[in-house]
Parts: sequence; C-alpha cells; structure tokens
Amino acid sequence: MRTEKNSAHSSTPIVKSQDILATAPAGSTAPDSITIGGGSVWVEYGNGADSTGAAGSSTIVQYNMKGQIEHTYTVKGLADGLKYDPETGDVWVLLNNDGNSTLQLIDPATQQISSPLQYGSPYVYGPTSSRGFDDVVFDGNRVFLSETNPVNPGDPVIVQLLNGQAPFGTLQTKSILTLGDTGTNLVTGEKNQPLPVTDPDSLKLLPDGDLLLTGEADGAFVFVKDPGTSHQTQSFVTLPAGDIPDDAIMPTSTSGTFYVGNQGGNNVVSINVTGLNTHDLYADIANKNELVQIDPKTGAVTHVADLNNPHGLAFVPSAAGDTDHGDRDVDHGRQEDHGHQAKAPSHIVVVIEENHDADQIIGNPNAPYINGTLVKDGLYYSNAHGTDHPSQPNYMELFSGTNPGVPGVNSPLQQHYPAGAEGTAAGQDALNNGDNYNTGQPFSVPNLGAELLAAGKSFAGYSETLPSVGFTGASANGINGNRAYVEKHNPWAQFQGTGTNQLPADTNQPFTTFQATTDFSNLPTVSFVVPNEYNDMHDTVSKNGLYAVGNTGVDKFGDPVNDAGTIQNGDTWLQNNLEAYREWATTHNSLLVVAWDENDYDFTDSNNIPMVIDGDPRLVQAGVNSANVNHFDLLKTLEGYYGLAPTGLAATADGLPMEHGRLVADPSHGQGGEENALLRNFMASSFASSSDGPGGTLISEGAQGNSQQPLLLTQPHG
Repeated sequence: MRTEKNSAHSSTPIVKSQDILATAPAGSTAPDSITIGGGSVWVEYGNGADSTGAAGSSTIVQYNMKGQIEHTYTVKGLADGLKYDPETGDVWVLLNNDGNSTLQLIDPATQQISSPLQYGSPYVYGPTSSRGFDDVVFDGNRVFLSETNPVNPGDPVIVQLLNGQAPFGTLQTKSILTLGDTGTNLVTGEKNQPLPVTDPDSLKLLPDGDLLLTGEADGAFVFVKDPGTSHQTQSFVTLPAGDIPDDAIMPTSTSGTFYVGNQGGNNVVSINVTGLNTHDLYADIANKNELVQIDPKTGAVTHVADLNNPHGLAFVPSAAGDTDHGDRDVDHGRQEDHGHQAKAPSHIVVVIEENHDADQIIGNPNAPYINGTLVKDGLYYSNAHGTDHPSQPNYMELFSGTNPGVPGVNSPLQQHYPAGAEGTAAGQDALNNGDNYNTGQPFSVPNLGAELLAAGKSFAGYSETLPSVGFTGASANGINGNRAYVEKHNPWAQFQGTGTNQLPADTNQPFTTFQATTDFSNLPTVSFVVPNEYNDMHDTVSKNGLYAVGNTGVDKFGDPVNDAGTIQNGDTWLQNNLEAYREWATTHNSLLVVAWDENDYDFTDSNNIPMVIDGDPRLVQAGVNSANVNHFDLLKTLEGYYGLAPTGLAATADGLPMEHGRLVADPSHGQGGEENALLRNFMASSFASSSDGPGGTLISEGAQGNSQQPLLLTQPHG
C-alpha cells in the first residue's frame, strides 16, 4: 500500500466516506465490470464462468443508486465488459473476452436481453478462438471496442464497430489500433515508441473525446487522440514497476463518488472523494488493493483508498463539484436545448406528402394509417407550417434552408406567410410557373445532403418512378397526360454535380432501391422518400390511385375520384411502403418523419400542415406538440443531430422542442395539454387496432359516400 502524497499533483484527494453500496446476491461472486446510467448502477458478477464461453454463466445486477436490487439478468459465459449507452438507453454486455466472443444488449425499459450477436471475419470461432472483445465506448454514433490477446504485429487492439449503436446481424469491425503501433512516451517525451498494448483491457472515452486504453499486464495507459480519423495519434504513460491497473477514470468534477467492485469482499464499494484533479487519472490497482491517483504526464502515483482485490470502476460527479466537462462515459440525464447536439439517430427517413391542410388529414376516416398508427403512436405537431407556395420552394427550403432562385410567393423567405401576397403579380407568376422551375444548372448553396457527406455520414433521396439513378429531367413516367415523377419534388436532383455543395448522382435514387432494402441498417444516415404525384396526395385520384375514366368522375373500377380517394390512396401507400421501416425504427434508435410540403394555397391559416414523427421512444415521445414550427425548424433539428452547421434560415430557427435529446410532447399540465389529451383520446377510440383496415377501422365507402369532409376533433391550429 502506498501512503505518500505526491507533490506533483496540483490537488490531493480527500476521502469523505467509504461504504459498502451492495453485496452480491446469493450464488453470485466476483464483481467486476461496473457501469452507471438511467438512474441505476449495473454490476457484472463473473461467477467463475469460463472466459471462452465453454462453461458457466454470469449475473448482471441492476441496482438503484442506494444499492437495492431492481432486476437481475443471467447470461451464458463470462460477461467481462459492461457499458450503458446514454444515447439508446441499452446496456451492452461483452461476453467471453478470451475466445468465442459475443455481444448481448439489455433493454432496461422492457427488461429484455437480446440473443447473442457474433462477430464477422476475420474474427474466429471454435476451439482455436483465443481472442475476444473486452470493453466498449460510444462517441456520438461511433462505437469502439478493445480487442484482447494480440500475438502478432498488426493484430488489432482497438476496433470500430461498423454496425453502429443499434447493432443486429453479424458484427463487422475495422481496426484503428494494432500491436506494433507507436506513439509518444509521455514520461520521457520520446516519440515513435512501441505502444504497451500486449494486454489490452478496459476502454474509456475521456471528456476531450480521446480514448483511454488500459494495458493491464503492461502496467500502462494508452491515449488515442482523434480515434478512427486520418490524423489519429497515440501516446502512453507507464506506471511504477509491478503496478497492474484494472480500470481507470478521468473525472469530470473535483468531487464525486467512485464505484468499485471489491472481489475480496464480494461487494460493491462507494467512495466519496473531494479534491480531485480533472486532468489526472484515477485507477484501481488490483494487485496492490488500492484506488490511486495518477499524473498522466509523469506516471506519479498517489494512494487514495484501500480496497480488497478491486475490479471495475465507475464515477458519478457531485452536483456541487467544479465541472470542467460533460461526462462522456456516464449518463446524467443532462438537459439539452435546440442549439445543442442531441442524441444522434442511427437512421432518419423523411417522407414528404403534398398539398393538404392539417384539418384535412387529422381525424379524417380516409386516413386510418396516418391517424390510427402514426399520430396515435408518434409525436404530432399540431402547429406546423410550410414556408412558401407553391410546392417546389418548400422542398428547397426544407433541404437547404433557403430558396436558391426558385420562384415562390413567400420569397424573400419570411417565417410566416405574408397576407395578400397571392394577389400580387409576382405571386401569381410563382403560383403559375414556380412549380416547374428548372435552371438546367445545379445549385451550389449549402444543403443537408452535402453537409452529411462532408461529415462522413450518408444521404440519399428516393423518388417514386424516377427512371434511373441520377436522372435530372423535369418529369417522367406519366399516364394520360399527367406526370408521375417530377423534379420539382426532388431538390437533391437540382444539386447534382461535382462542384461545391453539390451531390453525386448516386444520391438520387429510384424508390425501387428503398423497396429492395431488406436490412434497414443499410439505409443512409438520412433518407428522403417522395411518392409520385399519384400517391403523394397531389393529384386527385380514386382510392386505387387511378384517374377518372373520361368525364365519369369514377375510375375503371367505379370508385369515386375525389379528395377522399386521394387521401385514402396516399394513406394506403404510406402503410404499404413505410410501416415496416417504422416498426424497425422503434427498436433501432431511428426515426420516421412524415410531413406535408404546403397546405394547397389556403391563404387563411398560415400554411398549416400535418407533421408527425415516430420511431424509437428513446428519441421521440408520443403525444402532441403545439409549438409553432416549420420546415426550417425541422431542418435545424436534422442538422443538429449530427453536429452540422444550420444552413440558410435554419440558423435562426429554434428547432423542434427537445429535452434530454428527445423530441417531446406538450406537458399534460402545460400549453397544449388539453388538446394533447383530446386528440390522443380521440385517436385511441376512433382508430383502435382492428383487422378491418390498415392501422384501424376503415369506414366503408358506402357509409362515407362521396363526402370530402374529414371527421374533425378541433382546429389544431390557432
């Protein structure tokens, strides 16, 4: 045991209290990995299980912050790594660190644990398997793992998981650090020195975004700056001879509580400490039974507390402590506002519909899927607005935050529709001609697609009946003199080129490509989906998506061609083509956005449109939000998820209301609360699950007649 207080440290830690938080449940032994999140302390008990998965099982205990058991889980094999992901709310369980490694995910909300996921080539399974994955960290939407037991130069010791934060199927990795790589020795200042990574163990994300890898048998810590980038660099610090570190933390506050697995006592210990240095490391040294403070520049060690064969380490900063950084490894339920980067969805699909006011869609029995599934289960924005008339400027403004020359009644862009503008000569010209604007030259203003690609993300737009990848014609594939695909509804095609802020041709895809996607995790980070003019509620058609035969007013099947049919056809198209993705998104950290471009020239109510967002409940709260929002707010939110600079008028927009990285409804007791409750109750009763129609009971055509009037609850706008 060390008792000296090394003068190299700018502050000396003082232990205020040291207590047993929890003892192992009956039959469980060897507490090891600890993670904290969602208001719980999660502890893994190895129980002597074989580290190659050959025999035995581990117990994972979810304690509350007072040490009371909330739930227990059992997994086959040795669960050597445990980490809470604050972005998704899942707990990752890394099994069998010395061979035949697998990954399982615990969903605390449902208390379900996934089936084991296996790693793809070059990882090897079977009797010769001798390597594994020990720990995991989450950096935005990137995931890094430490890989154990390297033997030959070039063997990976840190990899990036390419499946993202909601993995399924075969796990694919790429190496970012290998045995034999070099870096700077922080103690001696020598560069290009071999990294001490013969025994890689725990992995942490430091407050500045660096990775911290523990070399256990090496008695060292390795720092990886800008991990996974072309300018990644490494450095390391070694400890005094004989010290074997198990885990380490760089605290985010000058005071707080450490949580340690005390294997000698078969319990979990909490140590409340003040006087911490937020630039030092704090580690448990298993072979010397202590918690220590380490100067990362010199390797100098100061004793902090006595322990008994410690393993695993987590830290919760004190609310009263001086905090330099937000903690990157522990979820504290931090408040986020419109101007801060929120939790990044793995995938977002935005669907744009056409030319209907909110009160034409919400509560309409001809839209049972929209009302009975999307609005009932998702977040409906009752005070959402288009930003222009006619259609094309709205698409441009949603995609780029500006209108790069397309005629529109609302140009220059105002936040709210200017009364009387439709009567001006410019307004009439825009309404008559603006929808077909095509310069023949690609635009080059900043836009969402170009920003995503520049940030290393992916983007594609999927247009129904687009003739081919990269097609830039004004229209195609129409029947009876009508158009199906139209470029005016495809802004990314109008940015297609090789210049600044322009997009490659392969971002401009036919919708058949989306339909052929069987694994939604292969979709781009952000996708836009645009139905053709028969299916997007633009053209007046029957419920079958057909035009009238001659002047009969009915299609070839005798069904009426009117707005009721238009809405019903568009609603059915949405269910047939997007419901599978919506269901997948609810469990895969992803979102579905369905919004209309404009309200079809109704100049009396500020261009009020329907907009609803559904998906993973950790990203979006079901309900109604009555905030005044528009296309610029939606664009700012999409950009903010991925740390992109807001473009055009998105820069001055508020973004969609959000708390703790989650899109939120009005509080039941606050603004819009009464409307929220009324609408939700109405949807629950009117569109309850039923086998009679998609997402709810579909009123028969005979019962509804040819009426185009929807069943209204209330005007959802002021």
